[in-house]
Amino acid sequence: MTRRANLFRCFTWLCWGVIVVLWGAAALVKWVGPQWLITSPLAFVPKLLPGLAFLVPMAMGLLTNRRRMMGVAIFSIVLWFGPALEWRLPGRQKTAEGPVLRIMTCNRGQNHGHSVKPWIDRVRPDVIAFQDAWSPDAYLAGSPDYADYPHRKRVGEHVLLSRYPITFATQASRGPILRKGSQWHYQPAGRFGIDFHGREIIVWSVHLRSPRNHFRQLRGALAWTVGWSRKDGIPASGATGDLENYWAEHRRSIEALNELFRSEQSPTVIAGDWNVPDVGPDYQAMTVSLTDAHREVGRGYGSTFPGDLKWWPAFHQPWLRIDYVLSDCHWRPVRCVVEPDSEGAQHFAVFAELELRR
Repeated sequence: MTRRANLFRCFTWLCWGVIVVLWGAAALVKWVGPQWLITSPLAFVPKLLPGLAFLVPMAMGLLTNRRRMMGVAIFSIVLWFGPALEWRLPGRQKTAEGPVLRIMTCNRGQNHGHSVKPWIDRVRPDVIAFQDAWSPDAYLAGSPDYADYPHRKRVGEHVLLSRYPITFATQASRGPILRKGSQWHYQPAGRFGIDFHGREIIVWSVHLRSPRNHFRQLRGALAWTVGWSRKDGIPASGATGDLENYWAEHRRSIEALNELFRSEQSPTVIAGDWNVPDVGPDYQAMTVSLTDAHREVGRGYGSTFPGDLKWWPAFHQPWLRIDYVLSDCHWRPVRCVVEPDSEGAQHFAVFAELELRR
């Protein structure tokens, strides 16, 4: 066998290895999500870029006339950018027979001066849930932008605007939180009651803590695997421990919130920023008894974050879906769309139409 033939053979095996490794990594992230230290960063990186690696075995199959490899690579590309990344084709428009709640949610932190007024004028929601709405740029009480929403309530960072009367606004009960061992030092959720066509409904606004600072501690020198590098003066071993503690805390927070949601007697909608990508056990725990509007009736990838980071591996588009509209069994999702352009804000707004079942 000639040297050239050996090189082609080695490269062929390398291409098959690329296919196996990519699908193995994708399956691991999908199954484990961010709970393991090694998969935690992978759950938050752009998932579009690895799909381009399938072009290598496709080109190799074309050059060597190995149709099987070329076929597997093409099939992998289609599967990766479609079902694997859960691209949603626009479905047939559903017809609502009962009352429809039109709700929008948006994390307004680090909005960089972006106004959601054009998007509000376009989709005309009945209810708007803002998270991280501390600064005047995020939400200014009395602004003419929200003149169509006479009913307004705030719970900490959570602001709810409504065309319907808001009957109450309270913070999350700490009972389930303490039983789960969670140590919330912030206000992760606000609970609001709305008089919706003479029937009480509950709207929760959720914002769980971000892992951003923990990832910054791990960035550089592969500190999350080596265990001895330092970043910002923090030993890598300490940084990895902080991240592991963060995800344990996150799971307890999700369990505590789920307990609160399950205790609701009225139709319930949950909107907000969970800081959980739509993979792994944490996302499954979020949606075990709740319906994800995008997964049910959305279109495209539904990515909402980060809108202010134009990174080429993500083709200058958001690559994470961490903002959700969820609903209990009293509702049927009819429509779900994501704001097409955030003008540099971190989070894209999510809008959904939910039909109240009779």
